[in-house]
Amino acid sequence: MKKDVVSKITIVILLCVATIILVIGFVAVNRLSNVSNNEKSEETKYSLYFDKNTFKENPAGKTLTDAKNSGVSSTNLTGLIAFKEPGDSITYTWNIVNNGNVSAKLVEEPVLSGLSENDKQAIEFQMFINDEEVSKGLEVAAGETASAKLVVKYKTDATTKIDPATIQVVSLTLNFAQK
Repeated sequence: MKKDVVSKITIVILLCVATIILVIGFVAVNRLSNVSNNEKSEETKYSLYFDKNTFKENPAGKTLTDAKNSGVSSTNLTGLIAFKEPGDSITYTWNIVNNGNVSAKLVEEPVLSGLSENDKQAIEFQMFINDEEVSKGLEVAAGETASAKLVVKYKTDATTKIDPATIQVVSLTLNFAQK
């Protein structure tokens, strides 16, 4: 009988020790998994936006603008312009901020939208980031604040004319993706 009691106590003690070992093993594996997941999410942090507080517009010639309805948000720019004469232009400047730790790459050429067919033929634009003309593939490095500039111009040699009473609502969206 004494042997039975000692056997049962030994089995209970072994089961308790095995349970403790399993719990410790589970906690250790779970913590390692969380550290690994945190490292992965840290590796792919991506946060790119246009800084609305740095947005400025500089009209040239007889160009009129509606500054209170122009601006930037997310990765979009909107401007309301009335070009009066060929050669008129407007320059928009702002900062592009990449708060992430992954570089952002422009996935398509920028397109100025919102113009009528007639105005598209009479207007040209150029886009620069850090004084480099923008094209597909341009990168904004992780943690970088890049300066952006958009110049929209009423061509001096335009074959079509813009009605000076017309307001052009221009819009520019830059599509970035993680590099």
